[in-house]
Amino acid sequence: MYIKPVSDFQTIKSTPYISSLGFSIGRLSGKLIISDIEIGSVAELSGLRIRDEIISLDDGKYDLENHLHKQFITYIADKERVIIKIKREGSEADILVQRKIEQVG
Repeated sequence: MYIKPVSDFQTIKSTPYISSLGFSIGRLSGKLIISDIEIGSVAELSGLRIRDEIISLDDGKYDLENHLHKQFITYIADKERVIIKIKREGSEADILVQRKIEQVG
């Protein structure tokens, strides 16, 4: 049995699926929030935190109003990077989440 470590034991209604960038999103009180983050993932290393509210994804290219988790996973599956505008403790910030690029040689 494998138990995936998380950075916060009080995650908010986490789903069993996590994106290829190491985070999941869900709805809480009508807001789209980061619900799960893998420890050591590019999402964590980029500065995302559980409970960050997502205001926009890729400058509005992803429809947050009609969000379904499966569609979100599909949207970012092939992405090398996404720009997430978040709201945390009343402040807004753009966070770039980018896959690690390994250099050979």
